[in-house]
Amino acid sequence: MSQSHYVFRVSGRLSDRATHAILGFCDLEVTAAPPETIIHCHVPDEERLHRLLTLVSVLGLDVVSMQQVPRFPASPSSPRLTRQISEETADPDK
Repeated sequence: MSQSHYVFRVSGRLSDRATHAILGFCDLEVTAAPPETIIHCHVPDEERLHRLLTLVSVLGLDVVSMQQVPRFPASPSSPRLTRQISEETADPDK
């Protein structure tokens, strides 16, 4: 499997714990799209995809759909979280 991009749609809003776990996993973007959350992710190999699916299961997320896409879709106008934003807000001294 070559590098791939996936879009996951999960039911509801992610908890802070789930958001931080997902954002720390790989190159991805999390977008709130009530009543769902959309996770766009770049997966470098099949092993990483299986690890991501395991993480989603461990977090108890209800996956509505999962699709392989050619690349990240254009960012929607709704609020989103990225790893960069997560890292900036993780430090309370900033």
